[in-house]
Amino acid sequence: MEDISNPPMKIGDVLLKHSELLGKEVSLRGRVSGAVAKWYWVRDDTGEIRISTDDALPGVGAELRVTGVLNCSARINNTCIGVHLEERSRRQRS
Repeated sequence: MEDISNPPMKIGDVLLKHSELLGKEVSLRGRVSGAVAKWYWVRDDTGEIRISTDDALPGVGAELRVTGVLNCSARINNTCIGVHLEERSRRQRS
């Protein structure tokens, strides 16, 4: 069942509006394009974003809906470097 209280955003919109979304919960949908260590990448038709997880990594090619908190890996001169999503929940789409 789809969570209508937090509809998924396009990844391109998340990246474009990241400064106003930092620290907020964001949902997105896409296909896993890579995975290593505790990170995986999800891509849709508008962009790609890195996601951190404490769970097992999803397989490349899996279609997911992911919800998490948007964050920066670092800040340089008040500029966010390395925008990523800290996974809170994930559901594979069939």
